[in-house]
Amino acid sequence: MPYPRAHYFVLIVLAVIAAGFWPSYFSVAGAVPWQFHAHGIAASIWVCMVAAQSWTAHHKGQLAVHRAIGMASLFLFPFLIAGLFAIIDFTGKSYVANHDPVRVMLGGAFLTGVALGAAAYVTVFYRALRYRR
Repeated sequence: MPYPRAHYFVLIVLAVIAAGFWPSYFSVAGAVPWQFHAHGIAASIWVCMVAAQSWTAHHKGQLAVHRAIGMASLFLFPFLIAGLFAIIDFTGKSYVANHDPVRVMLGGAFLTGVALGAAAYVTVFYRALRYRR
């Protein structure tokens, strides 16, 4: 398998995610709507699963765990995409206007970016399943 140390880079990605979402999510987690929690939990589990998939693929005797994580990703994937769509058109306009500088700054571009991100996730996941061997 290529990239035997990819799990280390995914851990770095987790650190970047934590730093990037600190001001808009983690520091105000008690005040954000459930849609953001659903998206954050699904996405965090997804990234951890990517790290685990890489690690188990490169350690002998872990192939069964690698496959189990892959099967679990089939269950999690719809929640990941639903979490993305749940935050696209968040109807709490007063929350957005008062608390989310990204949505205020980007407006409709946020919708476009998240929609493109969801399309990319679906495409990449499909291709990963199609070419998994």
